[in-house]
Amino acid sequence: MRISASNVGLIVTIAFLALAAGLLLASEWGSDFLAHSPGTVLVPSAPVGIPAWLAWQHSLNLLFLVLIVRTGLNIRSKQRPPAARITRWFPEALVRRLHSSVLWWLVRPAVVIAVARRFGEVR
Repeated sequence: MRISASNVGLIVTIAFLALAAGLLLASEWGSDFLAHSPGTVLVPSAPVGIPAWLAWQHSLNLLFLVLIVRTGLNIRSKQRPPAARITRWFPEALVRRLHSSVLWWLVRPAVVIAVARRFGEVR
């Protein structure tokens, strides 16, 4: 098994961040910060349960995921005509990278948090 330079860089970065976090939490400032902000907030007037808008959004998200998987399996099982390929204009590697982009998985939670803050679910 060959280890590439990018994998080594990733491992070194993770190790450095873990060491920095340990040193930070062991310091006096880190201990004071954890004592002042433990990460839990007691809000006596907060509603209990899942808000209605979040419940239906989860159901809608499940529907979209099922449709995306179904479409992907359908496309994979058929041979498309050459005219349907977008690689005439863009390199195939770029098309695959954009198709499997993680940008959507970074933008969507930001929208959910913004809506939750707007309706007072998150402070």
